[in-house]
Order: sequence, then C-alpha cells, then structure tokens
Amino acid sequence: MKKMSFSFYSICIIVASFVIQYFHVALAIDGTNVLIVALEKEYGWTRLAINSTISMGALLSILGVIGFGTLIMKTSNKKIMVPAAVLIGLNLIWLAMAKNISTFEIAMITLQVLLVGPMITSLALLSSWFIKRRGLVLGIVTIGAPASSATFTPITTKLIDIYGFGTVYTAIGIIYLFFSLLIMFFVFEKPEDFGYAPDNADISPEKIAKAKEELDSYVTTWTFARVMKTKEVWLLIFSWGLIFFMMTGIMSQLIPRFLDVGIPLDQALGLMSLAAIAGMPMSYVWGWLDDKFGTPKTCILFSFAYVFGSICFIFGSAENMIFAFGGILAVALTTGGMPNLQPSLQAWVFGRKDFINTNRYINVGHMILRSFGFTVMGIIYSRYGTYTPAYYIFIGVAIVTAILFSMIKTTYDPERIALMK
Repeated sequence: MKKMSFSFYSICIIVASFVIQYFHVALAIDGTNVLIVALEKEYGWTRLAINSTISMGALLSILGVIGFGTLIMKTSNKKIMVPAAVLIGLNLIWLAMAKNISTFEIAMITLQVLLVGPMITSLALLSSWFIKRRGLVLGIVTIGAPASSATFTPITTKLIDIYGFGTVYTAIGIIYLFFSLLIMFFVFEKPEDFGYAPDNADISPEKIAKAKEELDSYVTTWTFARVMKTKEVWLLIFSWGLIFFMMTGIMSQLIPRFLDVGIPLDQALGLMSLAAIAGMPMSYVWGWLDDKFGTPKTCILFSFAYVFGSICFIFGSAENMIFAFGGILAVALTTGGMPNLQPSLQAWVFGRKDFINTNRYINVGHMILRSFGFTVMGIIYSRYGTYTPAYYIFIGVAIVTAILFSMIKTTYDPERIALMK
C-alpha cells in the first residue's frame, strides 16, 4: 500500500477498535439482557441456565486470552485479529441456529472465547500507535462501549420481537463477517512500519528506523516466573478483576433488575439507552482525566462510581425513580471509563512492548473474577428472588478496588519513564 499520512493509519485503527468495542460489549456483556428476555420468552429457558452458560463462557475465555496472546507473540496482531473476526461471524450464525439448550451452551461458550481475540489485538495496536495521548485516544475508542449499550440492546430487543432470535442473530453474524473483510485491508500493525513514531512525534527517520528494528527483534524479559513475582501484576489482576466482577453483575442484569422493581420494559430500555448515551461523553472525560492526572489516580476515582451506583440500585424502583436515575448515572460513569482505563493502566505499568505478553497472565485473573459476576447474580436471585443483596456486596468490593489502585505506583515502561521526566 502506498504510504499515507499518520492521520489515515491512526484513524483506521481508531475506527476499527471502536467497532470492536461496540460488538464486544454487545455480544459479551449487554447482550445478556437481550438473551435473557428473548430466550426465556422463546424457548422457556431459565435465567439461571442462561447466566450459568454465559458465566462458564466468561471463565473459559481464559483459553482465548492465553491462546490468542501466545499466537500474537509468534505472529502479529493483525494476523490474529482477522481470522478471529471471521470465526466470530460464523459462530454468531451458529448461535442463531440453536434450538436447544445444549447447542446454545456450546455456541455461547465458543463465542465468549473468540471475542477475546479482536479485543486484545485492538488494545495492543492502540498501545503501539499512541503513548503520550493513549488515555485520550482510548477515551474516544471506548465510546463504542456505551454506544453499544445505547443502541444494541433496545434495537435488537425490538427486532427479535418482530423477526425472531434466529433471524436477528444471523444478520449480526453476517455484519461481523463483512467487518472482518474491512479490517483485513484497513488495520495496520505499528507506526514504525510506515516511517512514523507513536503519536506522530517529531523524531528523526534514523531513530524511527532504529525503533522499528528493536521492536521487530524484541524478546521480552517478562517470563512467567518474573510476572508472578511482580507486585503490580497482582494489583492489576485483583483491582480490575473485581471491577469486571461488579460490571458484569450490574450490566448483565440491568433490564431484569428494573423489571423486578416495577419499571416497565419500555421504560427500562429507555433508561438503559439514557445511561449509554450519557456514557459516551464520559469515555472522553475519563480519557482526559487519565492524561491530566495520571492513570492510577483516575482509577481510584473510578472505583467510587460503583459505590454510588450500588447504593442507587439498592433503593431504586418504580416508586423511587430518583435513585433509579442515580443508578443510570453510575452506569454512564462506569461504562464510560471501564473499557479505556483498564488497558491504559496496564500499558502505563508495562508499555507497548510487553502489553500482550503480560496481558496473557493478567487477563486470566480478570476472566476468572469476571465470570463470578454472572454466577453470583444468578445464585442470589434464585435464593432471594431479588438482586439487592448483590449490591451490598458490590459496595465493599468497590472500596477494596480503590485501595488496590492506590498501591500501584511503579511503571516498567522505558518510553513512559522518558515522557514522565
């Protein structure tokens, strides 16, 4: 391909990553709301059965993290991103054909594992193209997450009511297959391949060529043993793992929770869309805070959004709509910040050279803790007939995450250390 401007390459990466964020949230997290309502109505499957399947898929996503991470290190991000996207499209069509719980379980678990591929490769690409402006760029890219919440669940729910689950999810699979073709031609590995430095920094061609040579021949010093002995690794695992635990618990049951406290379906969908729309500018705001005050400090502030949200969900109902709207504000804050702050903090600690390698191990912990979010909500609902006890648990968990974030003080990224001087 003829050399284009830095803006062209970076915009392609940003747009592709935005779409990946959109579909990841839609299919792995918020889509649970669609599945519960649609499959409970269409096939009579229970909430516990559906949540348990999704929880198992989230847990087995560990295989995707380790597998995709290892393959990326042996090949490249793009060589993994494209085939993973193709398989996701085909898997969605398979999921749409599920007529019994066993087929649904296999297809859903496979989908959860495959979705890891495009997500980690897009984050790695962004870490390669942006260093100084990483927080702001991630803030823009991750607007895809609240945008998904604003549009996917309400639109898909309506379409399923009209055309049925199978038809709608087949169409989504075809759309994803088309997207895989686009990223094949418009996704690029690193700026040095085209004679640019990250952030389009004003660096001499000689230094850029040297950086490219170092990146192409780089061999990580972060062995499994070293990773396991590093304090920051465990802080990253438990801090963001607990955030994912709360996030999946809240977002996967948002519509069912509103229905259970007397809020009609149309109003519940409207509230979810409102939260997602409000979350879009919050992605940018969190990115700005990230670059302005530093990622660890911003993550501490982020934790308290879950304290606020949990309190609101405890008291929110059709009779207490002020608290329901407070919960929606908290959802906007958390969906706006979670997708960009998590990879930003990991990149802050390890840098772009070791992002994928360390991500293999850190994300295993995240996936394990995240998977419990679905299960805990399902168990609590089955036992108590309400999700309220879970929100009390989340208050304590959020305070713990703030403490863990405050303990992250060291960066091992030479490029970032140079920028911090």
